[in-house]
Amino acid sequence: MTIVRKLLVTVSLAFSILCYSGYLTAAPLELMQESHNKEMITFNINTADAEVIADLMNGVGPKKAQAIIEYRTANGPFTNLEGLLAVKGIGSATIAKNKELVVFN
Repeated sequence: MTIVRKLLVTVSLAFSILCYSGYLTAAPLELMQESHNKEMITFNINTADAEVIADLMNGVGPKKAQAIIEYRTANGPFTNLEGLLAVKGIGSATIAKNKELVVFN
């Protein structure tokens, strides 16, 4: 493993730990582009803004991301992925594609 690759793996792992622990809610775009592995990045659906949600969730663009924010604001935080099914435009296929990315703490 080259030193650059080791560094990228280490940075990606550290970032994932920070995101999962709630210290960070989104990856800098340059880190995401360097890692080329969207599945390694997690984010908190209850604290992320619409831009982060649209950037990180598979199958979710700006309009669906904004709908998630509006639903969360009106109804309180999500406690599980199935709660996202109440958001217009989010279905079981979207949930399945994102089950490893979304955290709720």
